[in-house]
Amino acid sequence: MKNRILILDDEEDFLEIVRVRLENNGYVVETCNDLHKALDIVGDFMPELCIIDIVWRTMGYGEYGNTIASMIRSTFPKIKILLMSSVSYSEKNEYSDDFIVKPYDSNVLLQKIEELIDE
Repeated sequence: MKNRILILDDEEDFLEIVRVRLENNGYVVETCNDLHKALDIVGDFMPELCIIDIVWRTMGYGEYGNTIASMIRSTFPKIKILLMSSVSYSEKNEYSDDFIVKPYDSNVLLQKIEELIDE
């Protein structure tokens, strides 16, 4: 069974680039750019890992990624969460299993994904 990954980000181009990269590496990928639909998609898709952007420009630059990460963690505690952000003060927190800074090296992203899924 291929591992399932859900990517939550408000940037359509970013979602497409990461989706293609991960699919080319054997992952089954869903994307979502609407936090209002995120929990439903998580429940339907049941990914092993969610990659979540912390800061959503489309929602006034709020750190809504932390909010949805908290909701996913409390509803689906077995799903791994990788937070990402271009905001330098962001870091791994109680809602996440790891953190990566944007822009990122795609090999580093793949390594983090493998480590989280293999835990």
